[in-house]
Amino acid sequence: MRRRNDDKTDARPHDVARLTHHARETVTKQGGTSYTFVTEGIDPAVAQARAAAGNKKVAVAGGANVVQQCLRAGLLDEMQIHLAPLLL
Repeated sequence: MRRRNDDKTDARPHDVARLTHHARETVTKQGGTSYTFVTEGIDPAVAQARAAAGNKKVAVAGGANVVQQCLRAGLLDEMQIHLAPLLL
C-alpha cells in the first residue's frame, strides 16, 4: 500500500507500507521513499498507509491474496482490474 499520486510525473517520495510475514526495519531509499514492513495483517497495513497519506488516496498493489484480504475486510472503495489477453 502506498499513498496514491495521481500525477505520475511527480517524483516526490512516498511512504510505503509493505505487508509481509518477515519483520524488518524501515528502509529509506535515496530520494526519500520509505518502506515500512507490516507483519500484523492487512488492517494495520492499510491504517498505516492511510495515516501516511493524510487526505490523499491510498493505492493497494499486490497479488490476489492481498486484494482478497482487502475485500473481506471492506477496505476497498474502488478496484481497477487489468486484464491481459493471452492466445495459446
